[in-house]
Amino acid sequence: MLAEQMLTKHQANTLFPNMENIEALHSAFVTKFEYQWEQSRQSSICISEYHLGELFLVLATHLHLYTEYCANLPQQQKLRNQLEENANFVEYQPSIVRERIEAGERRNMALRSVLMKPMQRLCRYPLIFKDLLQYTPEGTPEYEKISLAKDKASELVAFVNSSITQTGDDDKILSDELFKPISVPEQSPRGTVVNNIIKREQDYVSSLKLLLEMFQSDMIYEAQHRRLDIGEHEVKEMFLGLDSLMMDHGKMLVAMRQQVMGWDNDSSMISGVIYRYGTFPMYSIIIPRIFKLYLCMTHFSCREKPKLAKYISRKGKDERCKGRTLDQFLKMIVKRPHVYLKLLACLEEATPSTHPEKGMIDGAKALISVVHKQCKKIYGDHAFRI
Repeated sequence: MLAEQMLTKHQANTLFPNMENIEALHSAFVTKFEYQWEQSRQSSICISEYHLGELFLVLATHLHLYTEYCANLPQQQKLRNQLEENANFVEYQPSIVRERIEAGERRNMALRSVLMKPMQRLCRYPLIFKDLLQYTPEGTPEYEKISLAKDKASELVAFVNSSITQTGDDDKILSDELFKPISVPEQSPRGTVVNNIIKREQDYVSSLKLLLEMFQSDMIYEAQHRRLDIGEHEVKEMFLGLDSLMMDHGKMLVAMRQQVMGWDNDSSMISGVIYRYGTFPMYSIIIPRIFKLYLCMTHFSCREKPKLAKYISRKGKDERCKGRTLDQFLKMIVKRPHVYLKLLACLEEATPSTHPEKGMIDGAKALISVVHKQCKKIYGDHAFRI
C-alpha cells in the first residue's frame, strides 16, 4: 500500500503499528519449531521430548509486542472508517488479496477482518496453551513451563482487553476524590511503606494527567497551526499510549484506595493490587520511545528546533508544572518500573515472613523485572540513572 501510494507512512503506522516486530517474533518461533519437528522426525524421537515448553514460554514472554497494536485499535478503526469512504481505496486490492480471491478464498479478506486477526490470535493463545496442558504429563518440567506460558498469555490478554475497553467512566476514575490523602491505620514499618506506595502512585497519576493536559493537547494544537518545528503526527507519536497508561494507573490507584478502606493487618496486600492492575507490559513498548524522546529533548539545540525549544521553556515556567519541564516528565515515566522495584523491596523488608503478602511481592517483582531487564538490554543502566 505504501509502494502504490495508497497510504501515507503515518496512516500505515496507524493501521499496522509494531507489525514488523510481531512478524519477526512469529517467524523466529516457526523457524525454531520446524527445526525441532524435523529433528524429531529424523531421529524417530517423540516431539514432546524436544522440550517445546521452553519454546512456548519464550513465545508467551514476548507476546507483549502485541500491546502497541491492540492499544491502537480505536485509532485504527477511526482511520479505517475514513479510508472506507474513499472510493479509490475501496476499489484497491493488493496483489496478494486478488490472488486469494481468485483462488476462492473470499472469506475474511476485507480490511476490517484482516486488521482484527492479530487481536484474535492473541486471545487464542491462552486456549492453545490450555489444550497443550491436557496432553502434557503433570509434574514434569514441560507441564510447568507450558502452564507458566498460559498464565503469562492470560495476563496479557486481560491487560489488552482492559486497555482498549471504552469505559465511559474516565472522568470519574480520575476525579479529584482519587487524589485526596488516605492512609492505612496500621502503625508499623509496613504501614508506613504502604502509605508511601499510595502517595507515590497518587503523585505519578497526577503527573501523567498534567503531562497530557499541559503538553499533549496543547502541542497538537500548536503543531496544527504550524507554531512548532514538528508536525501534528510527530506530536501524536511522541505521546502514543500515554492516555491508556494514565487510565490504567488510575484504575490501579482506585483499587489501592479500596484496599486501604477495607484494610486488614493480617490479610490485606497492596502488592497484589500492583500485580493485578500494573500495566508493566505496556512499559516495554513505551519506555524505548520515551527514552529516545527524552534524549532528544535534552540534546537538541535552539538552532535545530528554536520554536520547540522556546515552547518547552515557556511551558516549564507554568506554575502547574511546579518547575518541571517536558524532559523531566518523560524521565519520570522511564524510571517508573525501577521505582516500583525499590518500593516493593522496602515493602518486602517491612513485611513479616508469615504474612501472605510475602509471596505476592515476589510475583509483582518478577513481573516488573522482566520489563526492567528488557529496557536495560536496549539502553543499559543509563536509562534508569537519568
